[in-house]
Amino acid sequence: MIQALVRKNRKRTQRGVTLVELLVVLAILALITAIVVINVLPARDQAAVDKARIDVGVLETALDQYRLDMMNYPTTQQGLDALIEEPSNAGAPARGRAQRDALSPRRLSARQPADGPVGKSLSV
Repeated sequence: MIQALVRKNRKRTQRGVTLVELLVVLAILALITAIVVINVLPARDQAAVDKARIDVGVLETALDQYRLDMMNYPTTQQGLDALIEEPSNAGAPARGRAQRDALSPRRLSARQPADGPVGKSLSV
């Protein structure tokens, strides 16, 4: 008789997971997911802002290097395309084009990314 009670007790305790336990686990997972999302999304936005700042810095550096080579900044008509290819109407600076080209090839690479940090096109 005692053995029958022990067997019956084992069957009751080994039924499985109750609905309340399952809901508690799901609530904990939802809480962890919410915390992760709250912490990750602002970091992604900040990364886009940082990338935009770096891209502007690259353009500033290219403009400064252009000014060092050509003794002036590109005109509005030349635009930023002058940073990739030498303008056709550019006069030779004081130190000479051959010497300048041999010392420092300072042109913005034509392989710059075409998309900005948020998918907007960057026209160079």
